[in-house]
Amino acid sequence: MELIWETGREFVLARYVASHQQLLFRSDKGMGGASRMEILFGPVQYLSLGCDVYEHFNIFGLTTEELARYSGGLYEAPPESCKIYGLGGTEIRGLVVAPGYVSTEDDGMYWEPSTLLRFDS
Repeated sequence: MELIWETGREFVLARYVASHQQLLFRSDKGMGGASRMEILFGPVQYLSLGCDVYEHFNIFGLTTEELARYSGGLYEAPPESCKIYGLGGTEIRGLVVAPGYVSTEDDGMYWEPSTLLRFDS
């Protein structure tokens, strides 16, 4: 397990768009920062979240062996184009398999539309 990014902020699961394989987490103003921060994973190939509010949101890089262990053997062979991410504070409380993620930080309010999501609503 390799720590990729330590946010120091609380994040909530803001939206999952299955048809577009997009997973959006959001940290609003006052949730550890003075601005709104968003993290978007996609296209998501596998998802297993232990909660929808992460008091400490860190992103870890996992191996395929760690994925098999944390998923209980439910998902063991991700596509070569994907990376394996573990989410959580000091312990893994979520798994995401996707080619990558992007993040942004802005002055938006929580209820305002994301600048990262790409789909027609």
